[in-house]
Amino acid sequence: MVSRGAGGTLLAELAKDFFHPVVLVYVDWPVTPIRAHTGRGTISWGGNSWAGVWRFGSVTLPPETGGMATARATASIVGQPEEIYAQLDAPIRNRACEMWFGVVSERAGNDLIGTPVSVFSGYMDAARAPIIETETGFEMAMEVEFASGPPARARGSYYHSDADQRRAYPTDSAGRLLISNLARSATLRW
Repeated sequence: MVSRGAGGTLLAELAKDFFHPVVLVYVDWPVTPIRAHTGRGTISWGGNSWAGVWRFGSVTLPPETGGMATARATASIVGQPEEIYAQLDAPIRNRACEMWFGVVSERAGNDLIGTPVSVFSGYMDAARAPIIETETGFEMAMEVEFASGPPARARGSYYHSDADQRRAYPTDSAGRLLISNLARSATLRW
């Protein structure tokens, strides 16, 4: 398993035969940011309260592999149709989101063991309201899709120099190779 900078307490818990996972989700929803987790009750972490959604919500994270393609995640929560319809037009596109993985002391619990680690960071891309079939009938859910990487409206750059690289990463000297390549390409004639 990739440690992702996980602390010793979390890694020790993950090494056990059984553990109880939890995903914490933050979305910068307009007016009121949302902090939720996949267990029950409230988790206090990072100076915030995270509400449990238990079996009324779900999270799908992108796979660890996949190359340079934009990774997508989804989160959904079951709710009353009128409440879901009221939120569908919220201006969520390109607003921040982040997800953390952690371990709790009991199934669907709210007592964290160790410090959760970030497993996804990106922005909200789209919202929809699918009707899903459950054991008890049909329910409506609010499903939000998240994307990683730069948002569609982020400013792009066509030019990257050694100076740009050193400004962002002062100890990185790989940009010096760019200077050599530029000089060589100017003297080449096809």
